[in-house]
Amino acid sequence: MSWVLLVAGRNALAQRRPPLNRWSSAALLRRTARYSPDPSQRRQARLVLAAASAGPNEQLYWLAGQAWGEHRSLRTEPSVVLALLAMAEQRRGRKQEAEAHWRSLLLHFPDTPASADARYWLGDPGDALHQELLEQFPAHPSSLASALTTAQTAGPRQLDGALHLARWGPRQVGGEHLLANICFQQGSQLPTTAAAVLANALLQVDNPAAAEACQPGVAVSGTATEEPWTAIRELLLQRSWSKAQTALATAAAAARLTLAEAVRLDFWHGFVKQQLGHHGEAERLWRQVAQRAPWSYYGWLSQVRLGQVIWPSPL
Repeated sequence: MSWVLLVAGRNALAQRRPPLNRWSSAALLRRTARYSPDPSQRRQARLVLAAASAGPNEQLYWLAGQAWGEHRSLRTEPSVVLALLAMAEQRRGRKQEAEAHWRSLLLHFPDTPASADARYWLGDPGDALHQELLEQFPAHPSSLASALTTAQTAGPRQLDGALHLARWGPRQVGGEHLLANICFQQGSQLPTTAAAVLANALLQVDNPAAAEACQPGVAVSGTATEEPWTAIRELLLQRSWSKAQTALATAAAAARLTLAEAVRLDFWHGFVKQQLGHHGEAERLWRQVAQRAPWSYYGWLSQVRLGQVIWPSPL
């Protein structure tokens, strides 16, 4: 009986523990990191302390030995730890140590979002690793950076880089200027399909002049999806779920949607589906968002809804 009471008391105390996140006091985090009997609590405290570290040496101290285990059957945390270790070593100028962490991440966690960074740093634009990166994580910041570099380099793959950027990240820093230059300089020489993709992307960033250079006659504003979103937002605030569902479905069928617009609409469509009791359809939409844009705001919210990550984020 005493053992039962001891276990019950321990569980009750565990449930009353304050959550560990970036708002926790430094004293609580350090105490938990060093003395907590719960290894998952120790690791979470160390991850928060590492994220708040002033320099790479302190960050490496808190991250040491933390690339292990799973969280809710996911292997996201250890992959992120390896990525943080690699970046800390890069900041220290230790290229070999950084590459060792990137290779370990890619070997053990090839399907996690953090593996996108590993492919980026271990490869070069145009090689096999970067091609994997573009195919598996097309909207990831590392993919967009790779595509931007390719599009900036004259050669046979320049147009491929520009098209990837146009499809997945026309608002990437430097992307609009690059796409516009290609249209102004090569618009009449581009294949019809490629010109249409570039023109569509430029309309999304409100650059109709450059879009016209790629596809004469295109005069549609790239802000068309903002007007229905205003109405959708009002319907959501009014909790008019049926009307919101219709409006979201109509907006999602628009011909010109950026990835950010598409995942925003899909997330809220899933939310409305849940409110209407269609839980299976809601989860399908959230899985779609999490897969298409795992590192985006709505990708993260979708993972929270699916129970794949904790909230609030510990980092």
